[in-house]
Amino acid sequence: MYRAEIINIAEYLNTHYIEDQFVNILKNHESNQPHMNSTVRVAAKVAKKLNQSNEYSDTKKAGNQNIKAK
Repeated sequence: MYRAEIINIAEYLNTHYIEDQFVNILKNHESNQPHMNSTVRVAAKVAKKLNQSNEYSDTKKAGNQNIKAK
């Protein structure tokens, strides 16, 4: 649930920063603080880990299907 919420928050920040002045301020602040834990940066790391997990899972499933076929 944590990972899903982090990704949802990051998507909201990336899509609403033009419309909402407070989100815009937040994004500007995060971009000016390179060593700060940014929600957008954390979400990118989480998404990358999830994509790697899914790729591994798909590869494993394909390998299992090949084994079953033999």
